[in-house]
Amino acid sequence: MNPARLCLGLGLVTLLLSGTAAADITLNGRSTVMSMNMPSTSQERVYLKKDWLRRDQLDRGKAYTYIYDLNGHDISALDHSLRQLRVYEMNALANTPEAKISYQDLKLDLDATGQKHALGTWNCAEHKLDASMPAELGPEKVLLRLDGKVWLARNTREQKDLQAFFKAMDSPDFLIGIPGLQKSSPAHIRA
Repeated sequence: MNPARLCLGLGLVTLLLSGTAAADITLNGRSTVMSMNMPSTSQERVYLKKDWLRRDQLDRGKAYTYIYDLNGHDISALDHSLRQLRVYEMNALANTPEAKISYQDLKLDLDATGQKHALGTWNCAEHKLDASMPAELGPEKVLLRLDGKVWLARNTREQKDLQAFFKAMDSPDFLIGIPGLQKSSPAHIRA
């Protein structure tokens, strides 16, 4: 690994670890990963700040931090127990022709339940989310699935803080620059 890149990554992690209070939005929750028919549940916290995304994860007693620089196309992965940082280029998979995504099995259902709830100055409406996206990278098959309740608020003043993040998501190579995934339409990318 390039020493300059490692120093830059360490500086980036230090800066972002110290600046979580300045995030545009913070999300707390749990995630479950099914692997070999065995569920693994972890606690997560996601911070969004302009075109940066930080994800803190506590999984089976180990802490991890992932920092995504959407404009710089880098992912910094920090394993706190090993005190090890790895920096990955999102575009490194650009020369991987075996990456595939199946749009016939793409699913996105977001249904309002009718429940309302005030959260600070926001008037939130509860929705049931059920989304799934199968993908393949060589012999590996993955199903990304989001399922559960989400509370959404319209026309909040904080939405303008997320415009840089949405702009980065709209770039054609947002999904890691994989050619097979870039051929999708914006509607598929947003799903």
